[in-house]
Amino acid sequence: MFSLDFKLAMDHEHFSRFKKENLKMYFASNIMSKMQYNGVSTLNPYKTYLEYIKADFIHKDYFMMVNFAKYAISLCKLKVIKK
Repeated sequence: MFSLDFKLAMDHEHFSRFKKENLKMYFASNIMSKMQYNGVSTLNPYKTYLEYIKADFIHKDYFMMVNFAKYAISLCKLKVIKK
């Protein structure tokens, strides 16, 4: 089940929960859903990352938190270089 607390990162939270509970995941060759680029999460990257971080924090999986920190640091470096 997907959590209704997540509107932009529900798939990320869903898989984080699976990982936390050590549930087995299997590959399926058939298409289960179709997502488009330029959807709500693509157009709101900051809000999406915040939901990723919220899910990671809840499930004690800090993968996206670390990546978000690296991304923020790279943005700061770009601003310093441009000036």
